[in-house]
Formats: sequence, C-alpha cells, structure tokens
Amino acid sequence: MRKALLFALAAASLTPTLAVAQEGQPTPVEKDAPPSTQKGEVGVPGSAHKVERGDTLWDLSQKYLGSPWYWPKVWSYNPEIANPHWIYPGNDVRFFPSGEEVPAQVDVGPAVEDVEESVPMDDGDAVVAHGPLAFTPKGSITLSGTGFVTTREIEETGRVAASFGESTMISFPQTFYAQFTNKRAVRLGESFVIFRSDGEVIHPLTKLSIGYMTRIVGQAKVTRVEKNGVATCVIERQFDEILRGDLLGPAGESLTKTVAPRPNDKDIDGAFIVTAMPMYLTNFGEHHLLVIDRGSDDGVKAGNIFTVIRQNDFARQQTIFTPMVVDEEWPVEDVARCMAFEVKTKATACIVIQSMREIVNGDRVVMRSSRARTALK
Repeated sequence: MRKALLFALAAASLTPTLAVAQEGQPTPVEKDAPPSTQKGEVGVPGSAHKVERGDTLWDLSQKYLGSPWYWPKVWSYNPEIANPHWIYPGNDVRFFPSGEEVPAQVDVGPAVEDVEESVPMDDGDAVVAHGPLAFTPKGSITLSGTGFVTTREIEETGRVAASFGESTMISFPQTFYAQFTNKRAVRLGESFVIFRSDGEVIHPLTKLSIGYMTRIVGQAKVTRVEKNGVATCVIERQFDEILRGDLLGPAGESLTKTVAPRPNDKDIDGAFIVTAMPMYLTNFGEHHLLVIDRGSDDGVKAGNIFTVIRQNDFARQQTIFTPMVVDEEWPVEDVARCMAFEVKTKATACIVIQSMREIVNGDRVVMRSSRARTALK
C-alpha cells in the first residue's frame, strides 16, 4: 500500500496545472457546445466550446475527448490562446482544426493496483517536474524581431534627442533625453527598444515606399518625465553604439517571438516580394526572411502560408536574367512557400520554409485558402 501511495503522489506532481477560467471578461454567455456528460463519458465536440468560469483545458479534454492528457493537442488547435494555463470566460475552444476529422479518443490505461509494501523512497528519489509543462505546436518557428517597420510606425516613434554626457556615443549605463510625437504616451517606468533605420524599402514595381529595415541597438527605461514631455531614459541593454537621432519603439516582454502555422482563411492574389532581410541579398531561399506587400488590411494573419509562383520558360535568355518574368502561355508553377511571421497593416515579414529555386525581389506571391492544395505539399 505504501508504494501505491508514493506512486500516486509522484504522478500527481507531474499533472499539468491548468488554471481555471478567470474573471476579466464580461459576464459569460451560454456555451455553444453540447450539454455536459456524466463522469467518464465522452462528449461529442461541436464547432466550439464557449468557456465558462471554472473551465480548464484539462477538464474540457476529459469531457469531450475522453482523456485530460489530450490538452496539449487541443491547445495546438487554438493558437489564439497565448497561455494554456489561463483561459477566460467567453473564449472559444475548438477540438479539431478546420478540415480535419475529430481526433480519435485517447485510451486511458488501467488504474494502478496495490503492490507489495517495500522500503520507502528517500527524498532524493522523489519525482520532480522541471520547467514549464507546455506544448509547442508542430512547425512552430522562433525568431528575434524581424527589423521591419512601416512608415507610419517610424512617424510614431520617439527619438534620442540629447544627452548630458560629454561623448558623442551614448553607452550603458548612461542616460539620455528622449522626445516623442505623442507626449502623453510616455509613462514613468516604461521600456523602449532603441533602433535605427538601415534603409527604406521601395516596392520593385510601384516604386512606392513600403517601410524601413531597422537594426536594434539597445533597450532603455524611462526614469523621469518633464512637463514638456521630455523623458529621461537610462540604458538597460546595449548591442551597438547609441547615437543622438536613434529611434525609440515600444519594448515587448521578449525580443523573440514564436509563430505556428495556421490555416489560410482566404485567397490573396497579386502580391509581390519587395525585399529580403538583410537588404543586400539578391537571391534567397530557405530560412531567409522576406517582406511581402500584403498585411492585416488584406486579411493576413501570423502563421498563414504564402506560395511563391512562376510562369515562364526558364531556358529563355530573358528568364535567366529576369526569373520573375511572366509568360502566360505556360502554366503557373509553385517554387517556394513562406510563413507569415510578423504582420503589419500593409506588409508582412515571412520566413521561407521550403524552396525549389532561388527567389528574387519582384517574384509573385499568392495565399491559397486551406481547401486548396499546392504542388509543394
């Protein structure tokens, strides 16, 4: 009996702690999901379950899929839930992705029976869980900030205006004075990334400005705000020299971001690759970052998959020197795929996840709804 008790305690220590649905949303509305089932009975998932106070992914997986251990898979079907340990009333939870059948029930092993009594385990033999018990969806990619900002974002940034220091270059742990376009947006204790422009991105066909490539050089925190809006900032982190005239943008919790593939909700045609990161590349392929001239205004979401297409006879001399030339006499061919990583209003930074040929600026790009299949799949 003692062994059985110790085994049960050890298993409990490994059970994911998924916090119950918290307050913070308006009064919960009624669920769209089927009515509750009895304990141990598997429910039939509807299109979505409307979270109520007290719900957890652990409990919902038990209720609808027959086993609570299916919660990581359920989380992967709901990329809009940033933290699986915190779900809120009013959230919709899906139990299978669009176009895919309901996952099969997970078989639960038999209960642990009594075992013979033996020598108790030492404290050092206890099972201990290290690190967060979380699930990373298949195909997820983690990268640092892309370094691409739109013209509007540049106009709304702050600026390193001056410093009491005697040197031209400002470095840790010195302070500097910053000015912002919106003076009321500056708050005491707020952190900002310090960056500078590495060049303007011009559309290869329309010749219009898409945005700017940037380079992060440091991070600073506001320690004082004057009545005229001038903010005193102290440098917290530094990656390169900091100069007067450098720009300030909001700092997130991390300089890295993780994005998982998601189904394409719509079709988008007529898009083009406008540049690569870094800008000096003339040919690029897998793992390179690209900028596409479509964004959230066009319905693009992080995780959407774009397809690079070509339509020509590659043996022609004109095509060899200008591979993105279009010859409508021939069929359209898929040559690469990239995943939307950082979505702006009118542009998207993508990472190339598969390529059959070198990609160049001006290549045509489409986004096909998840119902369509491509030659690369």
